[in-house]
Amino acid sequence: MALSVCYDEVTKYWSDAHTGKRLSCPSQGNNKSVVGYMEASDLQINFGSDSNHWKSTDRVLRLGSVTKCYELISVQSLQVHGTYGISSLTEGMRYRVLILVEVRHTYCITGPLMCTLIDSTETRHGRILYHHCREMSKNQIITLHIGQFVARKSLTGDGEIKFSMTNNDKEMKHGIVVVGALIVPLM
Repeated sequence: MALSVCYDEVTKYWSDAHTGKRLSCPSQGNNKSVVGYMEASDLQINFGSDSNHWKSTDRVLRLGSVTKCYELISVQSLQVHGTYGISSLTEGMRYRVLILVEVRHTYCITGPLMCTLIDSTETRHGRILYHHCREMSKNQIITLHIGQFVARKSLTGDGEIKFSMTNNDKEMKHGIVVVGALIVPLM
């Protein structure tokens, strides 16, 4: 499930998100929507600004564009959280949330990565556990599928979704690069 989107698709979605291109979605009555995105600097990463735990690094994700990322040096509690306002998304359309990471050859996280998604109506869309991260492709950007939701305004306004990737076992962790997140309409 981790490699749900190939690298070429990721770079296309990242580029579409940055340019604001509206994609036609045949599976949703050809409705159109933008791709939402969050760069690593927009995510809440525990100890993210602490150079003892994370280092800032760059990755090329679209032609001529460099994206600032965060590479984990060492931390015991891995917590990456995102909050995305859905006002730019098309009401009633279905989306999937993807966290973009690079698993380094030095990867060391013993337990599973736990990913969760809460939609704008505060509904939790399950938990996905990634147990086999050591077996994922190394030194290339991959996607972790967090979940799917339908864009619906909340009772208090446009609303937002919340998602996370965590591992809180007792071992020290290192060797993962957080690139960002994509909110992609289902095609």
